[in-house]
Amino acid sequence: MNLKIKISKAKVSGRNAKIVQFFGHADGSNVDEVNTTILKFLENGDIDFDLILDGSSLNFVNSTFIGFLNDWSARTEKRNRKLVLANFQPNTIDTIKTVGILDLIPHFESVTDAEQFLVKV
Repeated sequence: MNLKIKISKAKVSGRNAKIVQFFGHADGSNVDEVNTTILKFLENGDIDFDLILDGSSLNFVNSTFIGFLNDWSARTEKRNRKLVLANFQPNTIDTIKTVGILDLIPHFESVTDAEQFLVKV
């Protein structure tokens, strides 16, 4: 199965954010390319943004994807910014919950809810 992403910029009460929307299945066979893309803008000189990961069209995740989530979160935190999850489907968020990563990365029911959270931090 393929995994695609769409990246868009947003302004959240004066804070810069990037919204990454995922489409398809995220597993060991396809997540490396997406990781490379995300790392390019996380390591780029433009570091003044929060990251909202929209999982509304993501149908499957595995441990490889979850490991990358942890890495992306740590890189975002090093820049004193936030990474949040939004709109993940029940089956994918349940998989993510199983490993306890939601203790580190908040999940919201919608992108709007995630944006409201970022306004407060």
